[in-house]
Amino acid sequence: MALELVKLDSATLPGIADAIRAKTGDTALMLPSEMAAAIAGIPTGGSLPALTKPAAESDVLAGKEYIDGNGNKKTGTLVVADSIFVNEVYLEAIGVGAAVNVESSVDGSNKDLTLPEPNLMPENIKNGVMIYGCTGNAKILRVETGTITPAEDTT
Repeated sequence: MALELVKLDSATLPGIADAIRAKTGDTALMLPSEMAAAIAGIPTGGSLPALTKPAAESDVLAGKEYIDGNGNKKTGTLVVADSIFVNEVYLEAIGVGAAVNVESSVDGSNKDLTLPEPNLMPENIKNGVMIYGCTGNAKILRVETGTITPAEDTT
């Protein structure tokens, strides 16, 4: 190994000592003979722990970065929906139901989920009662004693 001469000025060693102290959090006076050991003792972060259940892209919020089980930098794709709007709608072919609009706070996208109820029809709902935007028209019948004669209740 060849000997190399280095010219030092009055700021060089204090500058090196200040940089070491910034990394170690130490505030004590440092002699030049202590600097090599102090530099060697600065933690470098070492290696990452082995992961037994590493996250997948769909487990991490969209746009956020993480390190996978193989030490590779990855970007998440999970979109969280936290705004839900319920709208009453009439679903033509399958009867009446509700539509739930889910909006993502991450990217602003919207999805409609329909919750149809094929048995929820006007003739199955009491006359004048509204459920999910569907007004019932079922007639109220009464049975009289004696002869049973179904009739529309007019009272």
